[in-house]
Amino acid sequence: MDLRAPKAVAVALATALVLRAHESRASQDDAKEPVRIGADVAAGCPDASFFYQQVRARTRHVRLARDEEAARELRLVVKADGAMFRGRLDVHPTDGEVSSREVAGRKCNEVMSALAFVAALGIDPNASLTSTEPPDESDEEAPENPPSVVEEPKLPPPPSEAAPARRTSPPIVRPEPRAWNAFVGVDATTLIGILPVPAWGGRLWFDARARQKSSLFAPAFRASLGGAATVEHAIGPGMARFQLVTMRLDACPVRWTRTWWSAEPCAFLEGGVLFGQGIRSPSPQANQTAYLALGPLARLSFLPSTRVRIGLEGGFVFPLLRANVSFSERVAYQVPVWGGSIGIGVGLKFM
Repeated sequence: MDLRAPKAVAVALATALVLRAHESRASQDDAKEPVRIGADVAAGCPDASFFYQQVRARTRHVRLARDEEAARELRLVVKADGAMFRGRLDVHPTDGEVSSREVAGRKCNEVMSALAFVAALGIDPNASLTSTEPPDESDEEAPENPPSVVEEPKLPPPPSEAAPARRTSPPIVRPEPRAWNAFVGVDATTLIGILPVPAWGGRLWFDARARQKSSLFAPAFRASLGGAATVEHAIGPGMARFQLVTMRLDACPVRWTRTWWSAEPCAFLEGGVLFGQGIRSPSPQANQTAYLALGPLARLSFLPSTRVRIGLEGGFVFPLLRANVSFSERVAYQVPVWGGSIGIGVGLKFM
């Protein structure tokens, strides 16, 4: 009797079952967010594996990223501070601003567990506050080789069927390929002290900012086109109104970012044309002159989401060209040495 046929059928059935299980597992993995974890913890604290298991115990919608897969980065730092432990979690999403959260406590594992809940909540809004059950590791990465088929007792399993050693530490965090984000937006502005009365206007801007890889250095650059105008007002022996049209370049070398806001110091250089029109005078005249100014400014941004920025800024303006306004060959007004500007606006991320 030939016993090879039944054995071949058993092997074929086992292979089909393994392929089906891999397909099911692949579909489950697609529904989970991949993460990479980096941990720098004080001596005596649990390792990064403990932190990941605490995240997994609160949500099932997470898994470790594969080698070249784009993934959310969770960077954990826990330091001993006397009798306390202070932890910080920086979350680097694949597309968006870095967010941070800090927690302090008397026990290191409790600090790590609290930050694990923060990480889980960022992935799954329905994450559990406490670890109610041990994490199920059965849906983690499975060995690529199928399980061994039952053989005769005297035959050892082939070397290719031996299960690979389980990875005990998370993979090394790799930088994301996208280094810059871009925004477009519009501001409402007020220019104070440069013209005889405040000038009201707006600016249309384009903003390119580096993805924040550290807690401070993250340069940003902005180009904008704007204008401002005054109402009719008395000047010298008559009335006048002014209009200012400028192109401005801003540079901001550093940025402080928290969960829902960021702040950055900047410097700007702008140039354009100042238009003046005399009215209600014996000999009204219109003229224009070049305008050039620079100065520092501070920008505070509120981040309701990763794609929206609401900005508030203010700064000093130092004109480099000080135009004169004359009536009947007599100087009625000269642009002062310095002034100020304030603005508020909104921007949307498009890449």
